[in-house]
Amino acid sequence: LAGRAHPEADEALDEYNADIRQLYAQQAWPEVHQNWRDGFQQFLELGAAIPADVLHNSVRYPWLHGYALVDVLKGSYEHQHEHFIPLTARYG
Repeated sequence: LAGRAHPEADEALDEYNADIRQLYAQQAWPEVHQNWRDGFQQFLELGAAIPADVLHNSVRYPWLHGYALVDVLKGSYEHQHEHFIPLTARYG
């Protein structure tokens, strides 16, 4: 990440997406999709294991700037869903 914009910065989006595309370009879609599913399932399981009082606490983790872990889970779900629909429509 040295010398690069923060991954969440708008100006870095195309660069990081290009890196991701390059990383997976040589793999077959079923393999990429399965790896994504496995990783996202693990992410959801980890989120489900967090106690509700921790999950909804918006001050516990100051680096989240007022967001709670549940917001991170929701945002990640929405982001994954945003990409999942066009990818599955394109590659099956």
